[in-house]
Amino acid sequence: MRRSKLFVTSTAAVLMTATAAIFTVGSASAASDAKVANITVDTLPLHVTGTASMVAAAPNCGKGVTPRKVIARYSAKQYDKGGYRTDVLFCGNSKYGYRHLSPHVGQYFGGWGAFSFSIAQVLKVPAVFRKQSNGNFLESAPIYQCFYDEDGGYYYVWTFTVIATITGAKYGTIVTAYGHRGRRVNELCP
Repeated sequence: MRRSKLFVTSTAAVLMTATAAIFTVGSASAASDAKVANITVDTLPLHVTGTASMVAAAPNCGKGVTPRKVIARYSAKQYDKGGYRTDVLFCGNSKYGYRHLSPHVGQYFGGWGAFSFSIAQVLKVPAVFRKQSNGNFLESAPIYQCFYDEDGGYYYVWTFTVIATITGAKYGTIVTAYGHRGRRVNELCP
Protein backbone atom coordinates (compact mmCIF):
# COMPACT_ATOMS: atom_id res chain seq x y z
CA MET A 1 0.00 0.00 0.00
CA ARG A 2 1.32 3.44 -0.96
CA ARG A 3 0.68 6.57 1.04
CA SER A 4 0.79 10.04 -0.44
CA LYS A 5 1.66 13.41 1.09
CA LEU A 6 1.55 16.95 -0.24
CA PHE A 7 3.63 19.81 1.05
CA VAL A 8 4.62 23.17 -0.28
CA THR A 9 7.81 25.15 0.10
CA SER A 10 9.19 28.23 -1.60
CA THR A 11 12.76 27.14 -0.97
CA ALA A 12 14.28 23.94 0.30
CA ALA A 13 14.90 25.62 3.66
CA VAL A 14 11.33 26.77 4.29
CA LEU A 15 8.91 23.93 5.02
CA MET A 16 5.31 24.51 5.94
CA THR A 17 5.50 22.08 8.87
CA ALA A 18 8.22 20.41 10.84
CA THR A 19 7.20 17.00 9.55
CA ALA A 20 6.31 18.26 6.06
CA ALA A 21 3.06 16.30 6.26
CA ILE A 22 0.20 18.41 5.07
CA PHE A 23 -1.99 16.17 2.94
CA THR A 24 -2.10 12.40 3.42
CA VAL A 25 -4.29 9.84 1.71
CA GLY A 26 -4.52 6.05 1.69
CA SER A 27 -3.21 5.57 -1.86
CA ALA A 28 -2.16 7.56 -4.89
CA SER A 29 -5.23 6.46 -6.82
CA ALA A 30 -7.52 7.57 -4.03
CA ALA A 31 -5.93 11.03 -3.80
CA SER A 32 -8.72 12.63 -5.80
CA ASP A 33 -11.27 11.42 -3.23
CA ALA A 34 -9.50 12.92 -0.21
CA LYS A 35 -10.83 15.89 1.78
CA VAL A 36 -8.84 18.78 3.17
CA ALA A 37 -9.91 21.63 5.41
CA ASN A 38 -11.41 24.84 4.01
CA ILE A 39 -8.97 27.69 3.51
CA THR A 40 -9.86 31.13 4.86
CA VAL A 41 -7.88 34.30 5.43
CA ASP A 42 -7.77 33.90 9.20
CA THR A 43 -7.34 30.14 9.52
CA LEU A 44 -4.74 28.78 7.16
CA PRO A 45 -4.01 25.22 8.27
CA LEU A 46 -0.42 24.07 8.08
CA HIS A 47 -1.27 20.42 8.68
CA VAL A 48 -4.20 18.79 6.90
CA THR A 49 -4.99 15.10 6.73
CA GLY A 50 -7.75 13.12 5.12
CA THR A 51 -8.72 9.58 4.25
CA ALA A 52 -9.89 8.00 1.04
CA SER A 53 -13.40 7.61 2.49
CA MET A 54 -13.85 11.40 2.70
CA VAL A 55 -15.08 13.30 -0.36
CA ALA A 56 -13.81 16.79 -1.18
CA ALA A 57 -16.58 19.21 -2.08
CA ALA A 58 -16.23 21.30 -5.22
CA PRO A 59 -17.51 24.89 -5.23
CA ASN A 60 -21.11 25.46 -6.29
CA CYS A 61 -20.75 27.56 -9.42
CA GLY A 62 -23.48 25.85 -11.41
CA LYS A 63 -25.99 27.37 -13.79
CA GLY A 64 -27.65 30.49 -12.42
CA VAL A 65 -24.91 31.27 -9.87
CA THR A 66 -23.60 34.82 -10.14
CA PRO A 67 -19.99 35.30 -11.34
CA ARG A 68 -19.25 37.44 -8.23
CA LYS A 69 -20.06 34.65 -5.77
CA VAL A 70 -17.02 34.28 -3.47
CA ILE A 71 -15.56 30.76 -3.45
CA ALA A 72 -12.53 31.39 -1.20
CA ARG A 73 -10.36 34.13 0.27
CA TYR A 74 -6.61 33.65 0.50
CA SER A 75 -3.90 35.53 2.34
CA ALA A 76 -1.25 36.50 -0.22
CA LYS A 77 2.21 37.98 0.27
CA GLN A 78 2.51 41.60 -0.87
CA TYR A 79 4.84 42.23 -3.78
CA ASP A 80 7.87 44.42 -2.94
CA LYS A 81 6.61 45.30 0.55
CA GLY A 82 5.89 43.66 3.87
CA GLY A 83 2.58 42.23 4.91
CA TYR A 84 -0.19 40.42 3.14
CA ARG A 85 -3.11 41.21 0.85
CA THR A 86 -6.36 39.26 0.43
CA ASP A 87 -6.94 37.56 -2.91
CA VAL A 88 -10.44 36.33 -3.72
CA LEU A 89 -11.53 33.45 -5.93
CA PHE A 90 -14.95 34.16 -7.44
CA CYS A 91 -17.11 31.79 -9.48
CA GLY A 92 -16.18 34.03 -12.39
CA ASN A 93 -16.70 33.16 -16.05
CA SER A 94 -14.66 31.78 -18.94
CA LYS A 95 -12.01 34.51 -18.41
CA TYR A 96 -11.37 34.45 -14.64
CA GLY A 97 -12.21 32.66 -11.40
CA TYR A 98 -13.29 29.10 -10.65
CA ARG A 99 -15.12 28.59 -13.94
CA HIS A 100 -11.92 29.57 -15.78
CA LEU A 101 -9.59 27.35 -13.74
CA SER A 102 -11.91 24.37 -13.17
CA PRO A 103 -10.46 22.32 -16.09
CA HIS A 104 -7.08 22.44 -14.32
CA VAL A 105 -8.49 20.92 -11.11
CA GLY A 106 -9.00 17.58 -12.88
CA GLN A 107 -5.40 17.64 -14.14
CA TYR A 108 -4.02 18.05 -10.60
CA PHE A 109 -3.76 15.37 -7.94
CA GLY A 110 -6.01 15.41 -4.87
CA GLY A 111 -9.11 17.11 -6.32
CA TRP A 112 -10.45 20.52 -5.33
CA GLY A 113 -9.27 20.29 -1.71
CA ALA A 114 -5.60 19.87 -2.63
CA PHE A 115 -5.94 22.41 -5.45
CA SER A 116 -7.37 25.07 -3.13
CA PHE A 117 -4.77 24.30 -0.47
CA SER A 118 -2.00 24.68 -3.08
CA ILE A 119 -3.41 28.06 -4.15
CA ALA A 120 -3.27 29.20 -0.52
CA GLN A 121 0.29 28.03 0.04
CA VAL A 122 1.67 29.49 -3.21
CA LEU A 123 0.07 32.88 -2.50
CA LYS A 124 1.34 32.89 1.09
CA VAL A 125 4.93 31.82 0.29
CA PRO A 126 5.63 32.30 -3.44
CA ALA A 127 9.02 31.36 -4.86
CA VAL A 128 8.48 33.48 -8.00
CA PHE A 129 6.71 36.83 -8.50
CA ARG A 130 6.46 37.98 -12.10
CA LYS A 131 4.53 41.03 -13.26
CA GLN A 132 2.77 40.47 -16.56
CA SER A 133 2.16 43.16 -19.18
CA ASN A 134 -1.61 43.11 -18.50
CA GLY A 135 -1.21 44.10 -14.82
CA ASN A 136 -1.59 40.58 -13.43
CA PHE A 137 0.98 38.85 -11.26
CA LEU A 138 2.13 35.31 -11.81
CA GLU A 139 3.15 33.65 -8.55
CA SER A 140 4.49 30.11 -8.35
CA ALA A 141 6.19 27.66 -6.01
CA PRO A 142 7.23 24.00 -6.00
CA ILE A 143 4.94 21.38 -4.50
CA TYR A 144 6.12 17.87 -3.63
CA GLN A 145 3.74 14.95 -4.09
CA CYS A 146 5.21 12.16 -1.97
CA PHE A 147 4.61 8.41 -2.15
CA TYR A 148 5.73 5.78 0.35
CA ASP A 149 5.90 2.07 -0.38
CA GLU A 150 7.82 -1.04 0.70
CA ASP A 151 10.89 0.17 -1.24
CA GLY A 152 11.04 3.47 0.64
CA GLY A 153 9.44 6.14 -1.46
CA TYR A 154 9.63 8.71 -4.22
CA TYR A 155 8.14 12.09 -5.06
CA TYR A 156 7.17 14.30 -7.96
CA VAL A 157 8.06 17.98 -8.05
CA TRP A 158 5.10 20.03 -9.33
CA THR A 159 5.23 23.71 -10.22
CA PHE A 160 1.99 25.31 -9.05
CA THR A 161 1.11 28.71 -10.51
CA VAL A 162 -1.49 31.28 -9.48
CA ILE A 163 -2.28 34.39 -11.53
CA ALA A 164 -4.01 37.24 -9.72
CA THR A 165 -4.92 40.80 -10.65
CA ILE A 166 -3.31 43.19 -8.21
CA THR A 167 -3.92 46.50 -9.96
CA GLY A 168 -7.04 48.45 -10.84
CA ALA A 169 -10.67 47.76 -10.03
CA LYS A 170 -10.25 43.96 -9.90
CA TYR A 171 -7.43 44.13 -7.33
CA GLY A 172 -7.11 40.82 -5.50
CA THR A 173 -9.08 38.74 -8.02
CA ILE A 174 -7.66 35.32 -8.88
CA VAL A 175 -7.71 34.88 -12.64
CA THR A 176 -6.48 31.29 -12.86
CA ALA A 177 -4.32 28.62 -11.23
CA TYR A 178 -2.75 25.40 -12.46
CA GLY A 179 -0.15 22.78 -11.61
CA HIS A 180 2.45 21.19 -13.87
CA ARG A 181 3.99 17.87 -12.83
CA GLY A 182 7.73 17.80 -13.25
CA ARG A 183 10.42 15.25 -12.55
CA ARG A 184 10.22 12.12 -10.39
CA VAL A 185 12.82 11.80 -7.64
CA ASN A 186 13.46 8.26 -6.39
CA GLU A 187 14.07 9.02 -2.72
CA LEU A 188 12.06 10.06 0.33
CA CYS A 189 10.59 13.55 0.35
CA PRO A 190 12.92 16.29 1.55
